[in-house]
Amino acid sequence: MAKRQKPKTLKQVKSEIIDEEYEAVDDKRGLGWLLFRAPGQLFLWLQYLNPSNGRVLVSARQKGHVVMEVWYSLVFWAVLAFAFYFLFIKERALG
Repeated sequence: MAKRQKPKTLKQVKSEIIDEEYEAVDDKRGLGWLLFRAPGQLFLWLQYLNPSNGRVLVSARQKGHVVMEVWYSLVFWAVLAFAFYFLFIKERALG
């Protein structure tokens, strides 16, 4: 006899749909999108593995969340661009 499966909740169904949509978007965007999001993914992964006191649930919710990955990646790439500008380009213009 087959066991009856517990019906899925609305939250589980929505989560599965969102995960499938993100996977489809990631497949279409390719390597450039993956490299752009990599710093954000790494930061959130490290934050998830080493949460500060009282922030365990926050780090678990943010891990794998595309919006947070993109936000942290934007900050990373902006800081890198400003550092590159001030260290190399601005100094050459003055010198």
